[in-house]
Amino acid sequence: MALLGRDSEGETTERQYAAMAEKLGRKLEAGLGGGKAQLLKALKDVSDALGRVGQGEHSTEMKTLPNVLVLKALLNHSDKDVRLYTALCLSDVLRIFAPREPYEDDETLK
Repeated sequence: MALLGRDSEGETTERQYAAMAEKLGRKLEAGLGGGKAQLLKALKDVSDALGRVGQGEHSTEMKTLPNVLVLKALLNHSDKDVRLYTALCLSDVLRIFAPREPYEDDETLK
């Protein structure tokens, strides 16, 4: 995965990983019609980026990613690995947004 940038000490910051996850989420949404391998790679990249963001840190960087992850095309995908990585990403999103909810209304989750 290509890194976005580095701070003064050469480290990628949590904010940059949050922004990267958001960008990868948009890429994931655009590639929903692609094959299983493409979806899995995108989900693994999103998961890796989300795993590097602390709880309550930089949730404002992620505006569309939470909504992409609850799309029925991912949640009801025929492949169990796609569903697994989708659930993993969702759990990271909930961890990052805690204690705030990333979803505005209950309709988003239906």
